[in-house]
Amino acid sequence: MMLYFKEIICLLTLLAISTVPVPCMSGIPVMTLTRDPTYSELLPTHTRYQITSLQNISLMDSVFGCLLRYPSCVGILHNANIRLSFLLMCYLNERSVGRTRKVPGWIFLSDLNVCLKGWVPFSGHCYLHVKNETDWKDAKDICNRSDAYLLQTETHEEALWVTEAFLRPVNVVECTTWDSCSSWIGANDFSQEGLYSWNHGSDQFNATFWYPDQPNNYAGDQDCAALTRSAQLNDKECSFKYEFVCERDLFI
Repeated sequence: MMLYFKEIICLLTLLAISTVPVPCMSGIPVMTLTRDPTYSELLPTHTRYQITSLQNISLMDSVFGCLLRYPSCVGILHNANIRLSFLLMCYLNERSVGRTRKVPGWIFLSDLNVCLKGWVPFSGHCYLHVKNETDWKDAKDICNRSDAYLLQTETHEEALWVTEAFLRPVNVVECTTWDSCSSWIGANDFSQEGLYSWNHGSDQFNATFWYPDQPNNYAGDQDCAALTRSAQLNDKECSFKYEFVCERDLFI
């Protein structure tokens, strides 16, 4: 336990004087926080990816809270002027912040040590966006070969984040219909028509955020589920080709 405490002190001491990744090595996982100047003086446009807020707190104590109390914490927004921090379950991205309004004093630090390179963290999981369009089965197999599984959007919050982080905006010209440019998810109704289940694990499929009038099994051949750019679900022919997202547990 003493070694773990020293590891944290090492991290926090270096963090206080550095804006580059700060590893403190041992066999115990620790955070490697990096200050990202891209998002200086910016705040998210919503609070749905915020784990908690910490008031009257220093940056060092915020890191303690992120590291020791919230396993899904991968980022910190901190303002030393007002001693306020927001602990985040994901990184900031261009669609999650409002660049039209600068808010002095805010800095953003993210933990780059939780996912494999190229993967992006959210709420205790890592995600990889694959832009090559393929059918549902090939998408599932590609994810499995990466020790991952095809995206399981178990909550609407997760669906909103995936849409924001990876899918193209609703109003882009190249996506001509409401279901264009969607992404495969790991759900199907192979066993019983209309009764969807996840192809990975034992969790029940409880998603209710379907696009209006979906699933409709159009032409009797729509057995695989996809996530649309409006963060709603749709049933589609499994042979159709979409981009997809792989998901796995946090890499520690």
